[in-house]
Order: sequence, then C-alpha cells, then structure tokens
Amino acid sequence: MSGRLRRGLVLLALAAAGAQAQPAPEAVPQAAEPLRDEDFGVESRGLELERQVEMYRWRREGEGHVAAWVAGPVDADAPDPDHPNPPLPVAPERWRAPALTLDGHPLPRELVADLRWQPVEPARIRLPPNMAASFQPDAEGLTTVDGAPRIGDLRLRWRERVGRAATGLTLVDGRWAQAGAASPSPAAPAPAAEPAPGGEPPPRGYWAVALLLVVALVVVVAVARTRRR
Repeated sequence: MSGRLRRGLVLLALAAAGAQAQPAPEAVPQAAEPLRDEDFGVESRGLELERQVEMYRWRREGEGHVAAWVAGPVDADAPDPDHPNPPLPVAPERWRAPALTLDGHPLPRELVADLRWQPVEPARIRLPPNMAASFQPDAEGLTTVDGAPRIGDLRLRWRERVGRAATGLTLVDGRWAQAGAASPSPAAPAPAAEPAPGGEPPPRGYWAVALLLVVALVVVVAVARTRRR
C-alpha cells in the first residue's frame, strides 16, 4: 500500500470517529445574564443570588430583652418603650436566573445537579459611592458598625447558588439534553423505523460512518486500478 493511500485511509478513519463524537461540557452551569444587586454593586453568574440582612436590635428573651444580631424583619413583639427597635432599612432579597447556559449553550434547569449555596467574597462587592458613607467592608460583606455595635446597626451578606451539570449530557439542536432524549421539534414526529427482527435500530451516526467507509473503498479501488495501468 502506498504512503499516499495509507494517509488517505487514516484521515477517513479519523473523520469517521469524529462523526460520532459528542462535545463534553467543560464549564459549570451559569446564568445566561448576570444577576445583580444594583443597590450594593454585587454581581453573580450563579443560578441564584441572595442578599441577607441582619440588624443589631433588642430581642425578647425570657422576662427581659437582650441586644443581638437578628436576621429578617423586626418581629411583632409587644411594644416596649424602654427597648425600641428601629425599622429595618434594607430588606433581604433574592434574584433567580430565568435562563441558564453551559459552554454557551442553553441548559434546562432540571439538568443541574449538586445544588449548593456559597458565599460571595467581599472582594467582589463594588459599593456605589452613595452607599460608601454608611457601609464599609468587613470580613464577610458590608456593615454599618464602627467600633462596638449599636442598636440599629446592619450587617449585609451575599451568597450565590451554584451546581454542576448532570452527567450524560449531549447537544441536541444546540441545546443540552440528557443523552438519549428526543430532539424537540415543532412538527409532528415522523414514525420511527421498525427495528430489525431480534435487534435494535442502528445508532445515531451509523449511516455517516457507513458512507465514509464506502468512500474509502471507492478510493482504494480507484488507486488499485491506477497502479495496474
């Protein structure tokens, strides 16, 4: 077999292998558009973004009150003129990505596994100038504390929800799907070919590989005839 023919057959074999190859996800699921807390300059490409708010306030304990960091809105305890709590000036909030992507292709939310929350690092906070007069960075987020905490002081924390792509994904019409899932189509699906007796229908890519092998055979025959001349 000549070197030229051998190289041609190698290239055809590589093309046949590539006809069946499916790209594997390399990145992690993320929001198609960044989630933003515009008020405090926090951005995330996670599936969800959450702002958590704590206020240093009076809390009823037994027959009296203690000052403590408490999350969420001020509870509706009976008013106590000796231990008033100011209203919560910043509300907790959560943002949810309406669409997700993986490696630049749409990813259905149900194909995300191992969902978990992780904190947003303070270095990612871009505090707007109008908030810098009241808030300052701390080890976990932002705070209004300057020295010892006082009633009404705030602590703000952010966290994002992340996950990984489920296993066995493949691209179908430009979208990620579970391997073996049917390709979505607005038209009525054509009747499926009947499997051969005692066997399954040929797998996807079978006819492409068969066609390449036929082309390889034609090339071999043509070269052989040329050499005989």
